[in-house]
Amino acid sequence: MWNSVPVLFEMLLTSAEQDPRPLASLRHVLLSGDWIDVSLPARLRTLAPGCRLLAMGGATEAAIWSNALDVDEVPEEWVSIPYGRALDRQAYRVVDATGRDCPDYVVGELWIGGLGVARGYVDDPRLTQDKFVVHEGSRWYRTGDLGRFWHDGTLEFLGRSDTQIKLRGHRIELGEIEAACEALLAAKRAVCVLHPGQSAQSLVTFIQPETAPVPDPAPSEAVSLEAADVLAPLLTDDAMLKAIAHDEKVQDAYARQTMRRWIQRLADRDAGPDAADSPIRLDRLRRRWAQWLTQDTVTTPVTAAERAELDGFITPFGKTFIDDEAPMNAADLVQSPDFLPIEAFIADRPLGRLTHRAIRALWTRSTDSSAAG
Repeated sequence: MWNSVPVLFEMLLTSAEQDPRPLASLRHVLLSGDWIDVSLPARLRTLAPGCRLLAMGGATEAAIWSNALDVDEVPEEWVSIPYGRALDRQAYRVVDATGRDCPDYVVGELWIGGLGVARGYVDDPRLTQDKFVVHEGSRWYRTGDLGRFWHDGTLEFLGRSDTQIKLRGHRIELGEIEAACEALLAAKRAVCVLHPGQSAQSLVTFIQPETAPVPDPAPSEAVSLEAADVLAPLLTDDAMLKAIAHDEKVQDAYARQTMRRWIQRLADRDAGPDAADSPIRLDRLRRRWAQWLTQDTVTTPVTAAERAELDGFITPFGKTFIDDEAPMNAADLVQSPDFLPIEAFIADRPLGRLTHRAIRALWTRSTDSSAAG
């Protein structure tokens, strides 16, 4: 059985089409989370004639899957694979702006009802009130998706009513992409759209720059720059390369020492008087650490100064996920005052210093060459 978003299954088909061996063992395929290309069922039948394809849909706020359609032959007039029908103990409505049910073939917003509808969003009562509504005694989730019913009761999905789209199984707000482009690219205006493409959908962003673009100068030999020539002296700096190699060994030895300390702390907690009432913390990660430590051949000593420097980066993680009874989430961790960003940690290591030297050398040589040209 195969269960994924459509784009991953298309990758499997593309690979299988290059292999003379058919997908003989495949019996069931469940696809959801994105549009399903109308050519996909025929491609599947060619490789696995006896396989059953089930197209599914729904929302996380409901029961994940709320509708299904057995797909065999795809009629020529279909432009997409429809949603199909609601699963047992679930229901769909297609409503207009006033909450009234739309007639067949009239587009409206999709509402999901039934046993799987969530209670709401955590710590967001305003959004909960907006998206979860009660109609005639039943609770419904307003998806923000557009759709319509056919005369035979089939439900067709037609996209979003706002700028949110779903691509390769991920919900994406086009407005967030546009705002990021305007902030990072010195763009006066950015417009992001979903481009259907011939085989897969993709995002395309149109940019209106703040100022008219300056045409690049014609290339000439005088301003040509070979990065290898600039970086060669740096990459043959024996002192720098030895420092990088030593730092890697120190970090590896420190990591293994830290794993042992954290495993012991977690084990002590699990053996405490309240252990029976609490789940085992980081059980899978601990097993992975134990496997790594059985292969421990590191003998590099870690000095007190090196340990103190590495502690500055690692200690907040240990405090948050190992020591605290109620671990904070990752968003709170990165905003805590003692958290050291990864880029700041790397910048002060030998490898970071080498990278900075390389960037400065390239920039200096490029500037000098342009000035000479």
